[in-house]
Amino acid sequence: MGRRVHFELNSIRIEPHTSLFKLAVEEGVIKENENLLYPIYYINRKTAYIDVILNMLLRLLGK
Repeated sequence: MGRRVHFELNSIRIEPHTSLFKLAVEEGVIKENENLLYPIYYINRKTAYIDVILNMLLRLLGK
């Protein structure tokens, strides 16, 4: 599959009527009336660096 595969290790899709939805609204990540038909992902700001490091490693490896 070459470069067609992508893994998200640090993000979770926000679904309506969930605790994560409420948290995302409180943190200002999304608005309460946000259209979630198209995926919006929540990334914990405390661990966002993990995605940055993994993406850098993948680029270095040519992936």
